[in-house]
Amino acid sequence: MKHSWIKNSIVIVGIVLLLAVGYNTFLKPNASVSPNQVLVSETPNGESPQAQSGREILTLLLNLKSLKLDTAIFSNRAFQNLADFGQSIPERPRGRDNPFAPIETANVSKTVF
Repeated sequence: MKHSWIKNSIVIVGIVLLLAVGYNTFLKPNASVSPNQVLVSETPNGESPQAQSGREILTLLLNLKSLKLDTAIFSNRAFQNLADFGQSIPERPRGRDNPFAPIETANVSKTVF
């Protein structure tokens, strides 16, 4: 009888600890943020993250625009002797236009594209 009382006490203490941790984690209101305060993310210089991202994209775009490509490589004999090893894709039968439409056995046609 003494053994079951100790076991029940340990289980009850464990449940109380789990409830306390759950309350503190999920239900307890955050004391550092008042309900009337709005959370805003800003960079140290006062810009929003979107404005900073836009500025970075604009800088990259201007850097791309300022690039000068040397087109002399296209007239080089080594470039012109390059061979294309690509393979053509064989034609295959095409399935139905709407695969979810009811199947009609009378009007089944296969289109090759």
